[in-house]
Amino acid sequence: LTLIDLHPESEHSTILNALNHIRKQGSVIGETLMLTASGKLFHTEVSSSLVDPKLLLIQAIFRDISDRKELETKLRESEQQFRSIIETANDGVLIADQQTRKFFYSNPAISNILGYSKEEFSNMGVENIHPTDQLERVFAAFERQSRGEACDEDLPCQCKDGSVIYCHISVSVISIDGRPYSVGFFRDMSDIRSMSEQISQNDKMQAIGQLAGGIAHDFNNYLTGIIGYAERIRRKSDDPAHQKTAKQIKGVAQSLAELNNKLLTFARKAQFVAKPFDAHQLIRDLISLLEHTIEKKILLTCQLEASNYII
Repeated sequence: LTLIDLHPESEHSTILNALNHIRKQGSVIGETLMLTASGKLFHTEVSSSLVDPKLLLIQAIFRDISDRKELETKLRESEQQFRSIIETANDGVLIADQQTRKFFYSNPAISNILGYSKEEFSNMGVENIHPTDQLERVFAAFERQSRGEACDEDLPCQCKDGSVIYCHISVSVISIDGRPYSVGFFRDMSDIRSMSEQISQNDKMQAIGQLAGGIAHDFNNYLTGIIGYAERIRRKSDDPAHQKTAKQIKGVAQSLAELNNKLLTFARKAQFVAKPFDAHQLIRDLISLLEHTIEKKILLTCQLEASNYII
């Protein structure tokens, strides 16, 4: 057998180049593929040196590195899988040097959330993405998480356009080339916070509706009595002045009753009935009400010009 016979055909040119290098330089160290007697390929690390230049005697020491190569392959595959997962994640990811707090890596999602490009993040640090007056709070939360403590609060983040949003940030510590780095996972909580505020507002409106319904229900009892007494005065008195006053009292009470029914409708305690109404008359009634409630120095003018004012 010759040296060439110990290697697959794909390595022959590399071996010949290595032999020429040994003749000129005296030694060479490298990696190559070799063949077993059964024809199986395996990785080797070769250290070769020229023993006798005249006889061209070469000494070569081979070390099987198949296990190391297999491990390197698995590590590369694992790294590619990790990068693929992080690059396509919906949550933003930032990796920062723990000592300098400068960003080492950013994924596309965090660019979508905060508005900075990957190139911009590479020149930024943790202090650049949080409001200045909130940095102490943010760093304290990160410190608690690095010690393994739970941190459920949403933290403020400052976007490129200057707006502030709240993100749920989870931080863990990893080692890269023996140096500690913080990995932050950012989840934009804007939609959830908005929904929570909306639910809170709905709860408030429901409480107001229940309060209004209770008041309107009691008020309706009083109005019924007022309208009854006004009608009784109108029927029993022959005095025109009393008749006019009773009519005015009844008219005002009936107006209040209509308003009361609207409160009950708002409180969802009365059935809503849709019917045509006069928009002009609605405006006149509103102005009449405002004239008795706003300051006297404010002058109200009404200009009704709609041709179709029945809605």
